[in-house]
Amino acid sequence: MKKKISLILSFLLLLSLAVPAAAMENDEPFDIMVIVTPEVLRYDADVQPDGASHGDFSIEILIPSLEKYKSCRVNVNFNTDILEFEYAAKEPVAVYTDNCQATENGVSFYVAWNDEYADRADGWNYSTLCSGRVTGTGDANFSVTAAVQDVDGNSVNAKIKFVHGCDTVMNRDALDFVELEDTLYPTWPLYFDCGTTVGEVLSHVKTQSAQIMAIEGTVLSDSDIVPNGARIVTKYEDYIVDECLICVPYDVDCNGKITAADARLALRAAAKLEELIPICQYAANSDGAAGITAAEARLILRKSAKLA
Repeated sequence: MKKKISLILSFLLLLSLAVPAAAMENDEPFDIMVIVTPEVLRYDADVQPDGASHGDFSIEILIPSLEKYKSCRVNVNFNTDILEFEYAAKEPVAVYTDNCQATENGVSFYVAWNDEYADRADGWNYSTLCSGRVTGTGDANFSVTAAVQDVDGNSVNAKIKFVHGCDTVMNRDALDFVELEDTLYPTWPLYFDCGTTVGEVLSHVKTQSAQIMAIEGTVLSDSDIVPNGARIVTKYEDYIVDECLICVPYDVDCNGKITAADARLALRAAAKLEELIPICQYAANSDGAAGITAAEARLILRKSAKLA
């Protein structure tokens, strides 16, 4: 009987390859995602060891399938004089970049495909690229431009999607931050089993003002089931101040349930027919090894059928 069930599961997985998977909801398609975190920059009024009073911020770039392009030049401009370029933190995964260069109005950096990483499994390049510092309070809006070329050197119109663009800077002591119980190890992301409620997660958070938001930005109630990609956040007015990302294993489509649809997405990713965003990759990747395999997709299907 077990062998028969196993054969049926395997057949269903193979059949699912021919069925287009529903795309993750996005505001619009994008080629380049520039992330500045958080929405509210923190200005630390306390004097730092170097004698300066400041807070820090970072700029991250996320590019799907950079191998389609030859190069990418991204400029991040500040419309304020209270932000300063500080240094380049590290190079991104699987690509070449030069250090962030200070410009008159912000920073600029260059990213290019490196053939040495042509067999990279996840199809994404992502890493913190630039760090900077906040030297006072006030408005802190950013604008971003990108000059992209394809492998033949032709210009490409790059669509840019902002995540957590900064609008304002507040004194740190006026803001709340996500503080977890000592028993909850501060990994990134935080892992919770499927079926965990918002109330159960928040019971491990010391910060009274913390909320949990789904991946599309909806604030969840205590009785809601926490979906993959949700975030524990604190806010200042309508701005996000601090956050912790949550991963729910096997919930690949981020709907709070483990179903055959999750297995189908994982299998399509394993067959290179679907490109998953990082948090979905984490949910599908049960063995911790690089890449998603058909065996992991089969495990998800067994989980959905309550056979594992």
